[in-house]
Amino acid sequence: SRRTKAVESFDPAAMYERFFPSPVHGSKEATDAAYDGAVSVLLDGVKEGNAAVLVATHNRMSVELATDKMAKLGLGRDHHLVHVAQILGMADGLTLALAKSGYNTHKLVLFGDFFEIFPWMLRRLDENKDLMGAMASERGILWSEVWKRGHETLAKDSGVYK
Repeated sequence: SRRTKAVESFDPAAMYERFFPSPVHGSKEATDAAYDGAVSVLLDGVKEGNAAVLVATHNRMSVELATDKMAKLGLGRDHHLVHVAQILGMADGLTLALAKSGYNTHKLVLFGDFFEIFPWMLRRLDENKDLMGAMASERGILWSEVWKRGHETLAKDSGVYK
């Protein structure tokens, strides 16, 4: 019968794909563009007084686009509705530079059972392979900050170094 043929040929997965496109982007570039677009829309909302945003990315270009957009919109670096965050140990130089420049910055501190956190952390590292090159370029910045803080601590504690 006709009904039997229709039911036999029905493919739920194909039907779903036809009416609901995949939320996963086809490339890293497409993912970054979608993320940057969403942040831009949210920053417009901050300007209009009806949104807040946490720019949670290790992608330096995405952060630069967000901070440029903030400046273009006249949003202060320390605007209470705009914050930037990275995972502790990833893009630390970027977070430090933003904090020194007056932006609201945060670090995600991981805690818990190693075997629960480790797979999640490996995925973040895999997603952010481009960070490895950035980390090498930030090494000098980080050592300068360690030196400065050590020097300040010695000066404060001993009173000898000023």
